[in-house]
Amino acid sequence: LTWNIRGLHPAKLRSSAVRKHVCDHDIVVITECHSVGAAAAQAVVNMGYHLHLAQRSGGGQGGVAVLIRK
Repeated sequence: LTWNIRGLHPAKLRSSAVRKHVCDHDIVVITECHSVGAAAAQAVVNMGYHLHLAQRSGGGQGGVAVLIRK
């Protein structure tokens, strides 16, 4: 699954519709994740995924997150 999330925020990850959509896949590539904070990272881990990030330095735009099922 590839998804332009326009900001990876914990509230989006808590949405049951989003969780259902994401959890149907073993690998999820999220673009435009912006700055991923500790709460969002923990929400991904709680969903059963490893989180790998490539964030832009010095800005809250862009960024890619790869979620791989544990």
